[in-house]
Amino acid sequence: MIFYIVFSSLYLFITSIYHLESLYYLFIHLLLYSFYINKKNFFRLFFFTYGVFILATPILVEEISRDLGLKLAYSNFHYLPETLLYISLYLSILVIFVVIFSSYFSKKNSVIENLNISINKYYFNPILITIIAFFMVVVSYMWLFSIGYLSYIEDRPSSPFITLALALSSLSITLILCLGYMLKNTMKYKNILYLLYVIIILATIFFGFQTGSRMALIFPFMAIIYNHQNYFKKRAWIFILASPLALFTFVAVGLTRNLTYGVDLQLLYSYIMQDSSFLDIGVHVAIDRFNFLRAINEVFKTYSGNFIIYTDYLQNIYGMVPRLIWPDKPVMGVDLNYIGIEMGVSMPTDTKTSYGLHYIGESFYQLRWFGLIIPFLQSVILAKIDSIRENISVVTHVISFQLTIYVVMVGSLLTFIPELTMLLIPIVLLSAALNNQSNE
Repeated sequence: MIFYIVFSSLYLFITSIYHLESLYYLFIHLLLYSFYINKKNFFRLFFFTYGVFILATPILVEEISRDLGLKLAYSNFHYLPETLLYISLYLSILVIFVVIFSSYFSKKNSVIENLNISINKYYFNPILITIIAFFMVVVSYMWLFSIGYLSYIEDRPSSPFITLALALSSLSITLILCLGYMLKNTMKYKNILYLLYVIIILATIFFGFQTGSRMALIFPFMAIIYNHQNYFKKRAWIFILASPLALFTFVAVGLTRNLTYGVDLQLLYSYIMQDSSFLDIGVHVAIDRFNFLRAINEVFKTYSGNFIIYTDYLQNIYGMVPRLIWPDKPVMGVDLNYIGIEMGVSMPTDTKTSYGLHYIGESFYQLRWFGLIIPFLQSVILAKIDSIRENISVVTHVISFQLTIYVVMVGSLLTFIPELTMLLIPIVLLSAALNNQSNE
């Protein structure tokens, strides 16, 4: 990895005319990589990998693409020095305080490591719990499809029942994680568990296709890789061979999810690949779909000239109050469609596209340079996740993955605490019900 960092940085310093961007690229890699090697766990590995991919890699891909004459959605794009400085400061504060707080949390006993649910010391049958949970997942998906919630319609209905159904439908990933851990750590019901494991994985992928959500398709594969880390570490060639199919699927789902009619697969392939190669598609995904560095830069270009401070982070407080108690509770979040239009990245006639700012860009949009307070507060929760010993029990195995994916990939922190609470409750209950091993 050090060789890659040094070689790619040297390439940028030699070929790029933007030396400040090259220096930023090197700094982000060294900062996040040193954070990872200081304590090699899943949280830090994913934080390093994803952070570098969305906040630094676009600079390298853009430069290589220009040198090779590949297609770019834009040309000669330049990142502002203020943008690069703000991101560097934000991540530095976040990393430093995660290390400090994590060291503190690691010295404390965690009640969650051996959390289980039993009645008079009698544990639930894992097969029965798995079947019941999977049944609730299927029923929830079917109901959400029947009311049109998972279709890409302009106005989605909202009710406590929909919130509950969404929470239950998300349990499919938790089941994949639980069964993956149980298959490696128990000898009972192994054949039945394998069968349920395969069925739930296939069903989750199917529902992902049906929803048209690319992330819903990605998550089950990420859970499988997490369950079998040792296997995939020794077989990197699998990712290389699967990458063309993954890129094609990623683009195809984005093109077809709004269609109300069927599409011939061969015609779809011809349409996507016309005047393009898989390399072009990979460049598009890296510097367009996952280029949050550009999104943050757009925030600075638009809003750095004024000093308006917003109070939307307070949604984390009053967002904890259920609508059953407070029916007139304000709508959570901000209008990302309007912000995209205001920044000039979306057309004024486009009323459906939400432009993600990333939580770093959001912090500047909300508080300007005072937004650097946010990583200090954010680091407390991230440090708690970092302190989890991920393979102590089925509960920690599940929570380590679920919370890592959520906190690293989350796009907004405006409703971070309410959403984190809603995520935790069902997965903790299910994994605790399946945790019938004593780890003392």
